Amino acid sequence: MVVVLTAVSAGGCDGPHTPSPPASTMPEAAPPAPIPPAPPPPADIVVSGIVHETAPTAHRVIGGATVTAIMGNRTETAVADAAGRFSVTVAPGEIRLTIAASRYETVTSTVNAATDTGFDVALPYTFRMIDEVFEGNAGDVSRITFQLPVHHDGTIGYSGYACVAGCTAGVFEWQCGELRDETGTVLAHDRGFYDNGPGNQGVAVKGGRVYQLMLWQCAGRFENWPISIYEVHVRRPI
Repeated sequence: MVVVLTAVSAGGCDGPHTPSPPASTMPEAAPPAPIPPAPPPPADIVVSGIVHETAPTAHRVIGGATVTAIMGNRTETAVADAAGRFSVTVAPGEIRLTIAASRYETVTSTVNAATDTGFDVALPYTFRMIDEVFEGNAGDVSRITFQLPVHHDGTIGYSGYACVAGCTAGVFEWQCGELRDETGTVLAHDRGFYDNGPGNQGVAVKGGRVYQLMLWQCAGRFENWPISIYEVHVRRPI
């Protein structure tokens, strides 16, 4: 008798055994860190200032001036009060500031609102010639003086007359007119008689200065007498 022996594996009799792979030794990946929230935008700040004229009348404020602040796509506006003061809320950083008012030139400047929060703004007059008439009673003054502020280069023209006592024909004598600069330098000296008083139609002047126009009885029986009535016409650049 022949006996057939069949080898059987120790793991059982279901067929050949496949060994399990070894456990992995790689560490697990850490989860991604959370994204921090965006920081809030910087808080707005308030810038303020005063608007006034340029020399020689820098003491005069300009009420009603419009102030415009441009910050990228954002625009804020304010209006100066009667004292020339304004305030406007803006984002910190670079802004474009524009100040405008009727009869004045517009001023525009780029500023840093984070460091510059107070502004002193001087607006020059738009150039034009103006005509003025000065008339009245001078009282006991023998020489009358008119202050003529000028903001732009140009010429001053003037004419006028004055009389003393009762202003009758018998008391009209030679009259003198004189234009001086701020240092007292005489720029023009003219004489006239009766109601055809002194005058000059073209005295060159510089902007940013105040000129003085004087009128008095300069010769004759009533030289340096107190002036009763005067009338002076002036044309000057503003």
